[in-house]
Amino acid sequence: MENTEHISRIKNSRAFWHVLFWIGFLVVYAVPYCSLEGDCVIMIFDILILMPVKMAAVYLTIYLLLPHYLLRKKYTYFFGLFFMSAIIFGLVHRVLQFFIIGPMYYPETYMGWYFWNWSHLLYGVLNIYTIVAVATAIKLLKQSYENQRQTQQLANEKLEAELKLLKAQIHPHFLFNTLNNLYALALEQSGSTAEGILKLSNLLDYMLYECNVPMIALDKEIKLIDNYIELEKLRYGQRLDVDFRVSGNPSGKRIAPMLILPFVENSFKHGSSTKLARTKIRIDLEVGVNAIDLEVENARTNQVTQDTQGYSEGIGLKNVRRRLDLLYPGRYSLEINESETTFRIRLNLEL
Repeated sequence: MENTEHISRIKNSRAFWHVLFWIGFLVVYAVPYCSLEGDCVIMIFDILILMPVKMAAVYLTIYLLLPHYLLRKKYTYFFGLFFMSAIIFGLVHRVLQFFIIGPMYYPETYMGWYFWNWSHLLYGVLNIYTIVAVATAIKLLKQSYENQRQTQQLANEKLEAELKLLKAQIHPHFLFNTLNNLYALALEQSGSTAEGILKLSNLLDYMLYECNVPMIALDKEIKLIDNYIELEKLRYGQRLDVDFRVSGNPSGKRIAPMLILPFVENSFKHGSSTKLARTKIRIDLEVGVNAIDLEVENARTNQVTQDTQGYSEGIGLKNVRRRLDLLYPGRYSLEINESETTFRIRLNLEL
């Protein structure tokens, strides 16, 4: 295990890839020379002697000229320094050839060389900046990949933060409306107040400790809806007519937590007006193999109950619609139909 981790650290280090790059450079340049007639060892030493010049040109370009001038659009400084460094590196390359490589490896032909041989000087510059071009292309590709990765990471973090905010808005919204229910029971001096507090405690336990995960079992969400309906029944008693049906097999299915409840809560909030002699709410949840089909319908009046804190549809349905956009993009359809007497919501969601 320790050896594996050590090897992994080496592979992830910058030095490892730099060494690999220069080994690759040596192999690519040496193989054509060694395939020709002549001493392969001399050719390799020739390349090694000139390699520091190429390395200096590469690192000057990718770590100074590229990030500080070219990428910051300081083109005058970049091209000025680039051509100046190219001349200097070309001269150093020529000095090494003329004063070290020539006398050491080619003593017979060296006497006929001229230092100011412009074709040789130009060849040296091209020889250096061929490898500079390759290294720069790799650097730019790597930087482009890192920029895309960071952009994607920032986008993911932004979406995650927005989802957390949307989920956090649900809790006080739900708590406010439920406390209103308990308050109404208390005003009526109902014997169901204690039972309502107990059910609210169970619901809050679920919201605080069980639904802080990206996905949760669909069975638990259905149980949450059952508990919420029972809590509402304590308030409205015989005046409440709720038909909640679940078809299909929810076992093994997973869904984003607190995604269905806002639709159910909205039906109670806007369908339980005191103007109605009897509150009728229908909730159908059809569970398919890879999708669910939810339909919630409630009776309504022209006068919709408004709360005093602004916890209206802006936090309810708009909140859940935004969560659907973030969590299930292109995988859901939401229809909202209103008439003078009914309000109907239909959600089709691919799990």
